[in-house]
Amino acid sequence: MEYFLFIFFASVAVIQLAGAWQNLKFLLFVRNRALSFILSSLLIIASYYWFFFLGGRQARDTGGDTQLLLFPAATLASMVFTLFLSSIINSGKKRRETPKSDVAASGEGIEVLKEMTYWQAARRKSPADKN
Repeated sequence: MEYFLFIFFASVAVIQLAGAWQNLKFLLFVRNRALSFILSSLLIIASYYWFFFLGGRQARDTGGDTQLLLFPAATLASMVFTLFLSSIINSGKKRRETPKSDVAASGEGIEVLKEMTYWQAARRKSPADKN
């Protein structure tokens, strides 16, 4: 369980760090990019410090068989958690209004998180669905 929590928190921090780096405003928990960089970096450092230096986890074998399952589970959980929480936090924020041609051109993939939350993007119909 400790390994799961370590990977979960470190992954959430990495997602936030990448979102701040790419200016994906609606993926961030904190809209200020500089503060997101700082908080994400501190969470990564704290996760590593907690897991490796506290609690006597300097054992030779860290349980590779269980890690095989816990790592993907923790990273998936961190992604779902990030998308869910950032959508809740940013749902009240004003979306940037863009012309329909810009939305059709730039509204594909992860870049859409610059303009709206994940849940807003998931509910939106793509131009290909209008046929």
